[in-house]
Amino acid sequence: MPSQQKDAPTKDKKSNQQNIHQKVTHNPTTDKNKALSNNSNSFNNLDQSPKMLYIGNLPHNMNSKDLYDLFGLNSSPYLQKNCVINLNSSEVNDIKKSYAYLTAPTHVCNEIIKFNGLELEGKHMIIETAKKSIPKHQRARISNQTAPPKQIHTNQLHTGPAQSQYGSYKDAVFPSSKNVALFCDSIPIGMRMKELNKHINGGRLHLKAISGAKANQLNRHVMTFLDDDEYDSAIIHVGVNDIIKCKNKSEEIKNLPNDILGIAKTCQNYNIGKIFISSILPTTRSDINISQINESLKNLCMVNNFQFIEHAQITSNFLGKDGLHLLDSGKSILGSNFVNCIDSYINRSLNDVICHQELT
Repeated sequence: MPSQQKDAPTKDKKSNQQNIHQKVTHNPTTDKNKALSNNSNSFNNLDQSPKMLYIGNLPHNMNSKDLYDLFGLNSSPYLQKNCVINLNSSEVNDIKKSYAYLTAPTHVCNEIIKFNGLELEGKHMIIETAKKSIPKHQRARISNQTAPPKQIHTNQLHTGPAQSQYGSYKDAVFPSSKNVALFCDSIPIGMRMKELNKHINGGRLHLKAISGAKANQLNRHVMTFLDDDEYDSAIIHVGVNDIIKCKNKSEEIKNLPNDILGIAKTCQNYNIGKIFISSILPTTRSDINISQINESLKNLCMVNNFQFIEHAQITSNFLGKDGLHLLDSGKSILGSNFVNCIDSYINRSLNDVICHQELT
């Protein structure tokens, strides 16, 4: 962490915002469209490569819009397209911390980092180069926006291997392997992932588990997972911790299907193509009617075009002594159900591509 600046920063929030705006948005070379329309080389001389900043020690009541407004990142189409803020919070030893990551072109970050130590509501912001890497989907987004126009000739297009039965269309649409994330609590931990992935034709399942997580807690972690990696599809398996830990049964259980749906919506916001929601498994540690919750979850999936995975074969007979976690036999069934859904999705998608090619 950098040392905080000793100069007394301005305390007036509006004055701070105007100062930042002057640095970030009032630079005539900042507007890409203007520079290009004037056939100017000034824009090309700026460093357009994506960079990530860590912005820490933020006021707890600050939201993403406040940060966009503070730095003037909504002031031009160029900044709106190329600047992404992810606001996060954590709690350690009952101390809540708010921080954010800003991904933007380097020349914009170089201006914003100058405001390290700025005081907001009695707290001095920490602005420094982030130690984590830029998420792939954000890096691609900024690179595409900042790259200069390029003319493409038809003889430069890659048409794929000539020996391929379905030609270039298949190669252009599908990567070599579909990456599928399994966002879950601790229940699927212990599935033999290496063995499962051997049975997935054209895909790979990645376990992203948070032990003891309730649905809302998992949702916050999913955003971090998706910031770090890209996935083609996702499976969501959560809910049993909400059931055994709930204090207000009627209210919390009533909201549980929508809380799980919220994770699927988060995945949707990250442009994940296919989303599966896994049914909640039985537990002997609660008398709540889980079948009724699964029915509500299934209906929500139908309305929102998500795929529901049922585990009717897994009964309480497959539970361990704690009445919560699965025996190896139960994990084997759970893993097989996941594999079957992934295989069905990949094969159906491939068939759609082949049929489309044959029709055209």
